[in-house]
Amino acid sequence: MRRHFLALLATTATAAAGLVLAPAAANAATPAAPTGLRLANSPAGTYLTWSAASGATGFQVQQATDGLFRQNVRTYSDRDGRDHQLTPIALAKGRTYYWRIRAMSGSTASHWTTAVHAAVASRELPVRIASYNVVENSADGTFESGTRIAPWSQRVSGVVSLLRQSGAGIVALQEAAGWVARVRGPRQADDVATRLGSNWRVAVTEVLPSQPGYFRTGVYVLYDDNRYRAIASGGHWNIGNTRWSAYQLLQDRASGARFLVTSAHEATGNGTSADTTRETETKNLIADASAYARAHGSVPVIYAGDFNSNDGHTHVFDGPGVATRAAHIADAFKSGASRVNARFNSANLYLRTPPADGRSIDRIFAPAGVGVASWRLTIDLSNGRFVGVIPSDHNPIAADLTLPY
Repeated sequence: MRRHFLALLATTATAAAGLVLAPAAANAATPAAPTGLRLANSPAGTYLTWSAASGATGFQVQQATDGLFRQNVRTYSDRDGRDHQLTPIALAKGRTYYWRIRAMSGSTASHWTTAVHAAVASRELPVRIASYNVVENSADGTFESGTRIAPWSQRVSGVVSLLRQSGAGIVALQEAAGWVARVRGPRQADDVATRLGSNWRVAVTEVLPSQPGYFRTGVYVLYDDNRYRAIASGGHWNIGNTRWSAYQLLQDRASGARFLVTSAHEATGNGTSADTTRETETKNLIADASAYARAHGSVPVIYAGDFNSNDGHTHVFDGPGVATRAAHIADAFKSGASRVNARFNSANLYLRTPPADGRSIDRIFAPAGVGVASWRLTIDLSNGRFVGVIPSDHNPIAADLTLPY
């Protein structure tokens, strides 16, 4: 077989592996040190926030188990420079950690701030979640970028293969409402779950086809029932412009930890108006999810889906990014301690040679208190090209998160 799965091209945020920093002239001006470093530490998670620093293009956060920063040192990098927050990972409940931060301008650093410290108040639950827009089968037979979209019956095996390769125990699907085989029969989401295995479930987040007044949103939450159980009734929110987000409260069977998963699909389009629309949709999503999480014990939230936006040149501004940063919700792509296949775009546009300028419109967001250990994009190529049936015009992404409980 000529086909091969692209291997790890990771960037890490540990002291041993170094930091991902933008190139800069050796004589770059020294940025001002960050101010207002604050530590939040409670059963809802441990995280840091700080104020902007003049001249900074990014930040380094250092962690240790002693105040001199000599023991068990880990260094994190804030790739974005605009988040002004960090949720550390791999913390042990009850152990005391110290943190300090400095601003970066290219490779030039400010001095470290005074350290803050605390005995960690929560445990961490590792969760891997994937997000995948699988293209509704109403598009079968049409063309995109000169490629005919194959029938779902031919695409679904590739969809399932990529999700298995991702290793995720939870999947947020978009554009998965199409009927398979017959009207009011299985949906694409049901087909994916069935093929993943008998242990997989589709959360009940819409009126089922077998019920009166059935209603399809196209967005779904799938989960491995051997590892998680659905708690309370799932559902969906209209986040604006008849765009939807499905939601389901899940419980980890082993630990009993509970958390909320959302799967959203935001508006398409370019220009300021479309960017503003997506910013509003994201704000509505955050408001809906936050209210639901508070009503169910202030559980952590995972936001996943096709947000149809990034920091790329086709957008005047990144509406979802603006909304999430304001709410101290981190983009897993930017905050992941390691990244796999980060150079590929999540939207492949059905191009045989997929775009590779590191832009992702499919995103996973983690609120402060939820750590991001890794981000990955799963793609199956031969000599840099898709061969045969392309499963979707998106590539699935996944993130390893640490949830407080």
